[in-house]
Amino acid sequence: MSLNRTFRVLHLAHDHLSVRMLHDLLDEEDGWEQHWWLDPDYQIAHAKHHWKGALPDRRAVEACLASPLDLIILHRLKGGVLEWVPKLPEGVPVIWASWGDDYYRHLNDLNRSLFLPRTRVLNAFLGKFSVTWIRMKNFWKGNRDPFHQALGRMNGVTAFLGENAPFLSHLPAETRVYRSLYNQLPSALAPEWCTTTPGRVLLGTSGLNSGNHADLIHALRRSPRPVGVQYTAALSYGCPRYRWSIDQLGRWQLNASREKWSPQWEHLSPEDYAVWLRQFSSLILYNISIQSTGVVVLALHAGLHVWMRADAHFTAYFQSQGFKVGVLAANEIPLAVYVPLTPLEREHNRQRVQGLFGKDAILAAFRNIAEDAQSGRLGRPRIA
Repeated sequence: MSLNRTFRVLHLAHDHLSVRMLHDLLDEEDGWEQHWWLDPDYQIAHAKHHWKGALPDRRAVEACLASPLDLIILHRLKGGVLEWVPKLPEGVPVIWASWGDDYYRHLNDLNRSLFLPRTRVLNAFLGKFSVTWIRMKNFWKGNRDPFHQALGRMNGVTAFLGENAPFLSHLPAETRVYRSLYNQLPSALAPEWCTTTPGRVLLGTSGLNSGNHADLIHALRRSPRPVGVQYTAALSYGCPRYRWSIDQLGRWQLNASREKWSPQWEHLSPEDYAVWLRQFSSLILYNISIQSTGVVVLALHAGLHVWMRADAHFTAYFQSQGFKVGVLAANEIPLAVYVPLTPLEREHNRQRVQGLFGKDAILAAFRNIAEDAQSGRLGRPRIA
């Protein structure tokens, strides 16, 4: 089925590099009229973007909601986006583009296992109790929480893990599930491979405490390491006091000089980040949650040997899609993490990435949603 008329979509979103890439991709297509509202509390301050179809204020959004629409997409169900849910018109199907940091904080069956033991201790030492307070609030509010009430309003959801997303049991059974609209490969991505020098290791993808850096560093300290290993942690965003702590822990526990331990602090564009990644041969992830999937995709495309925990929520997905990735048992870091992938393994991963996260794949995912909305397969919205 193909769309046979102009298809009008309202995106209620936040300013993020992944959302910007989706905006630019959809803007290239004819027959789609896209309207975008960006939550003013979630704006990228250091880099401007031309948002074609931008709605400047709440009054403009209300006017758009009162006009004919074919689809509404909620990008990350939190903050100002979540506040719009009660005002959505009854006659328009709604899609939730799930993000990770929107549902983990509200679903206690998922958020209670995000932090490993040493990270829990570090969180307490730093006074980072946000998830604990959220968990307590969830307990008292239950399904009366605005997030839980909004779930009953959705006709469909996009998720990185698709039908295996860990939160689907909280949605009505008839909710349609689609693949994610994010993690698109940058159009100007260079074809060069990462270094083949063994022992050039990146620890995690961000300075978020859900990366469990303290536990990873402890596991590395207890495990055998070859001579000449160089470690780096990507600490360009996240809680400042947590990032500072990881920098200190890395230098102390790994007994590393600045030449052997050099955190990355700078905000980079996806293209520049892809270039920066090429200086490493391995990436070790210690997060349980689904996070920084775009960076993992870039690392696989560049040829890094990516290692993830067996109990991480996305490990089974990467394995099922045929990627050559390493799987870590609890508290064990084998010497194999320091060994680069072979040329054949690198090329295999790159081909898989291009097939799953290239422009054509993202456009196909959006067309699938649009066609279901136009045909009526998404149905009328459910009112919670």
